Amino acid sequence: MLKGHSYAESHDEGETWNYDSEGLEEHPYLYNMVIHPDDPDEKLVAAAASPSTGHHASLFSTIYRKNGDEKWEELSDGLDCEGAYLAALASDPNDPGSYYAFNNIGLYQLNAGKHRWSKMPVKWETDFNDQHPSFLIIQTS
Repeated sequence: MLKGHSYAESHDEGETWNYDSEGLEEHPYLYNMVIHPDDPDEKLVAAAASPSTGHHASLFSTIYRKNGDEKWEELSDGLDCEGAYLAALASDPNDPGSYYAFNNIGLYQLNAGKHRWSKMPVKWETDFNDQHPSFLIIQTS
């Protein structure tokens, strides 16, 4: 991966690309993304230092958030990062700006406007600790 090319965005159907990776230097490997449903300038990504640390040995993954032209900022308070596969991310369909993250350690919620994840009280089987979730769907009732 070229330095500074962790995140690329196109606004002309892929004819040209803008690279905006400032802040992702420590964790340039991005795997999953969610965009605020009402504000496409707010984005969250699951990130790791490399594919190996995100998917295999020495597991460590985290989450970053970006708003508009601001640089990416790590958003890991309350999130179990050590020993964690890259998280699957989803937005809350009933509360725009609230998000969920799901990894092999647990399910986490980030309320709109907050900077700290809360681990949700879900019964967790130890078998889940070795599984790598690839997606998360939030369903409304």
